[in-house]
Amino acid sequence: MNVHGSMLEFVNNNEFYNALYPRMAAFLSTTMIDNRIELPGQAGSGSLQFLSLGPGIAASLTNIKLNEDVRFTNKKGNRLFYHLQFDETQVKKEFQVKIERDAVTFDEQFIASVLLTSSKSELSYVLPADTIKKTVGIMFTVDWLKDYLQTEKIETVIDSYLSLGLNHVNLEPFNYEYRRYFDEIFEVRQYDPLRELHQRNRVMILIELFFTHLFKRLKSGTLFFTNRMKREDLYKMMEVEALLVADLTKPPTISELSAITGISVSKLKSTFKTIYGMGLYEYFQKNRMQKARSLLLAENISVKEVGVKVGYTNLSNFSLAFKKEFGVLPSQI
Repeated sequence: MNVHGSMLEFVNNNEFYNALYPRMAAFLSTTMIDNRIELPGQAGSGSLQFLSLGPGIAASLTNIKLNEDVRFTNKKGNRLFYHLQFDETQVKKEFQVKIERDAVTFDEQFIASVLLTSSKSELSYVLPADTIKKTVGIMFTVDWLKDYLQTEKIETVIDSYLSLGLNHVNLEPFNYEYRRYFDEIFEVRQYDPLRELHQRNRVMILIELFFTHLFKRLKSGTLFFTNRMKREDLYKMMEVEALLVADLTKPPTISELSAITGISVSKLKSTFKTIYGMGLYEYFQKNRMQKARSLLLAENISVKEVGVKVGYTNLSNFSLAFKKEFGVLPSQI
């Protein structure tokens, strides 16, 4: 890891998180306490948390805002493992993601995406100062995945995925299921005695969801979303999705989303439905109700307070919307 001018550069030399984290702490001139690294003030704010998940698998939970430009590079090496990354990034300037020779440059954007890569390919990205980033990164070996999914076919599935996309940036959009468990990982209170148990559970669910979707797409012959549309359109829809659920008390209007993304209203509606399987408001409402359900299960607050937190001033309307989604009233949760 080095500093180039005003840019911080972190390099992972084909290491698992348990080996990388101590080096990151030393580079930042700080210490790792309870598997957490608090970002020092000159670099930014927030933290990185190492999460042990057992032999052959580890996770890194990142929730930071940068004060400096950062380049992160995952060097390729002889040790084979996979890196699954669920990421939400909000930037005010241009930023770049690169796998081998394939680079994607984003303008000022707010996107949520999923990316599977292999240690056999070099991954790097450059993030400008003021970037806000949440990431659930998961590293695992093939043996671990075979054992977890209880199938020998998984290596063939991943090989099919990576042989087509190994040297390309193939970002998969979030869906409401990913978003639910991703958000719950970061919402658990820091001093909750069951915090890590809760986080491990959600990480494992994200892994299962990813491979369930991957199997389905492989079977249908639509492995990559870019097989169905231009890469630029896909990334614009990722931005729309992130903006749509940024504030679950009130959705942005379709006209506002159209103006922000520069996409016509008709194309916005049809393309969003192609990717996410439902209309804009239906997607917003599903995320809104999932948030309400999580609040009811996790916090000792009233149904009325939960309704207010997700934008309802009328308790009856909230109860009806909740029952429509889950088949029960919020008071029955």
